[in-house]
Amino acid sequence: MFLRILKLLISILFFCIDQFGMQLRKIFGYKIRSRHIVLYYHAVKKQQRARFARQLDEILRLGKPFSAVDRYPGTSGSHHVAVTFDDGLASFLQNALPELRKRNMPFTMFVPTGYLGQSPGWIKKESGQNISERVMNEDELRELSTYGIASIGSHCVTHRNLATLSDEEARDEMVRSKADLERILGKEVKTLSFPHGSFQSTHVECAKQAGYVRVFSIKPAPAFEIEHEFVTGRTHCDPDDWLQELRLKCLGGYRWMRSASRIKNLLRKTFRRSV
Repeated sequence: MFLRILKLLISILFFCIDQFGMQLRKIFGYKIRSRHIVLYYHAVKKQQRARFARQLDEILRLGKPFSAVDRYPGTSGSHHVAVTFDDGLASFLQNALPELRKRNMPFTMFVPTGYLGQSPGWIKKESGQNISERVMNEDELRELSTYGIASIGSHCVTHRNLATLSDEEARDEMVRSKADLERILGKEVKTLSFPHGSFQSTHVECAKQAGYVRVFSIKPAPAFEIEHEFVTGRTHCDPDDWLQELRLKCLGGYRWMRSASRIKNLLRKTFRRSV
């Protein structure tokens, strides 16, 4: 709880500084670029549906929805928010999909093809997470893909951390999952979400060679900051997030965590060298 409150306070401060800087740029006549934020969820449980619905209403109030699959440049100074989901959990169909359809909000679902119709084997009992879930099966995926607001992407095959695999194993995870989904859906699969958000430069190159047009991390960075962007950052959301947390995430207030993560990794490497 303390860490959560600390992150919230830092995000409020960061957002205020960011807004002050934006106002200064306006005063001095600089063009304000449109901003794109991509959020990602995992499960939406039955008891969370009402809270999730309220979150969607807040997202629509704060920004214009867009699909994370295709670039949406927007107009100067406009704000856009995309919603994505990792893991392809079947509870999404009962608890999240109806609320998304009600609001005609586009979304992208990333699915690990090795667990279709099965329980999510990557979740360990000792983690404390709810493992009564199951991953959608082929028929459910096909039906989901018929909705105009839905896009389906790869979450590899076995949901393993690519950084722990050999280059050949990682390549197989990306290539085979893409082929699996294209066979099931009968359409091209263009996007990939790295399991656990972990990847290296070799994985990015492999994803390009496999035919993906965009891959997603879990770094809370604004999307489409550079031309021809291939790796797109996302910010984690949960239906149990406080309303102020959600607002700041939608508005880019948690972007500071990307730099904090870099500093943490740098300090860790420096410490290892010194030992």
